Amino acid sequence: MSAMAQAHPHPNPSPRAGEGREGGTRVKRALPSLIGGIFTAIVAFVLWLLLFGTASAAMVALGALVSIGLGIWIRLADL
Repeated sequence: MSAMAQAHPHPNPSPRAGEGREGGTRVKRALPSLIGGIFTAIVAFVLWLLLFGTASAAMVALGALVSIGLGIWIRLADL
């Protein structure tokens, strides 16, 4: 019995996530993830400004920090 037959119980297993039918093709997710994180951060910051206004510099800075944190989280969670 070959190593492939021992590793997979089915004779023709379906490709894994990120692999094409040929086997070695991988989907690059780094750039779309980065773009999604940046877009999310910008939208979150705009919504923050619309909800809380620009009355104080502290609230704007807090909104920027929250937005950057959300953008980083979305970027890392999408990888």
